[in-house]
Amino acid sequence: MKMVRTILLLCTAIVASLSISGCGEEDLTSIKLSIEASGKGKMVSTVIRVENVKDDPIKKATSGANWKEQRVSVVVQEAIFDDISKVQIADIRLSVSGNLFRLTIPLGKSARWTGILAASEKDADVINKLGKEQGLGIPGKVGAKFKFTVCLPGKVIAKGFSPKIAEESSGGLLSFGSKGTQNEATLVIPLKKVRESTEKELVWEVTWK
Repeated sequence: MKMVRTILLLCTAIVASLSISGCGEEDLTSIKLSIEASGKGKMVSTVIRVENVKDDPIKKATSGANWKEQRVSVVVQEAIFDDISKVQIADIRLSVSGNLFRLTIPLGKSARWTGILAASEKDADVINKLGKEQGLGIPGKVGAKFKFTVCLPGKVIAKGFSPKIAEESSGGLLSFGSKGTQNEATLVIPLKKVRESTEKELVWEVTWK
């Protein structure tokens, strides 16, 4: 059985709350995956987007002022799955073999996932302009990074990625580390470097016990 729930919230409220709680800009472009020992689990996707919306309740309830057609929204979606090996997100592939989790992420201009799971470069500019004008206090640039967190059935004991693009690029393409609990591993990917990469794909592996 699969269930998807969508919550649509205005960007300013969410970004302001994230700023207060100390979260980074990559939290607005992220996926968190939780996997049980049986292979079942759930994932939560957060995407910040620029939308053109005409039928908006705030606009309908406002008089004496004209709202712009364009708005920035944060979309949070939750999905439940029965078998992690059957899950694919755009062209991102996921798999589990024994106690090894593998994430395969396409790189380069042909990678489809960057246009689905993250704001385009043009939209990111609009979002950051709005954030600056509204004084939302987010460090860095919203939409510049993508964060992937996996929560596994046991303690994370090893993790690594290939190819070693991080060592070849200024500032690194990928950074990762356990955060929150010992069962979690997180990677943060600069989207600009993903789009410019000449490598075919990046493979991230995490082992637990």
